[in-house]
Amino acid sequence: MGVIGWFLSACQTPEGGGKPPRAQKGYLDLQSWDFAQHGNLNLDGQWHFAPQKLLSPRDNFQFSRWATVPELWHKGWQPGFGFGTYQLVIALPHEHPPLSIRLNSFGTSYRFLSTSANWRKMAR
Repeated sequence: MGVIGWFLSACQTPEGGGKPPRAQKGYLDLQSWDFAQHGNLNLDGQWHFAPQKLLSPRDNFQFSRWATVPELWHKGWQPGFGFGTYQLVIALPHEHPPLSIRLNSFGTSYRFLSTSANWRKMAR
């Protein structure tokens, strides 16, 4: 499943004290994540980022940098204005419970897109 979106997060860390997986170089492997035992997790880590480009799943992605999520989107490269596209590819187990994404309030506009038929297009 590939997900394109703006700062996505769920809500909690796993019970039992283990560290949840983190996105690395635009990829988050949840194939061994036990949702029943550990519950929700944040989609933190390194995401692909294309500054000054608004891309869709149909576009040929040319990501020029990594962005750490959560963090200020423009940190280290531009003043606090502009736009861009984040991408995170998520590998899920073959069998998993129904999933949802909780998007925090951003105070700005965004569009969440996914290549999976299981997600609905959301915009604010």
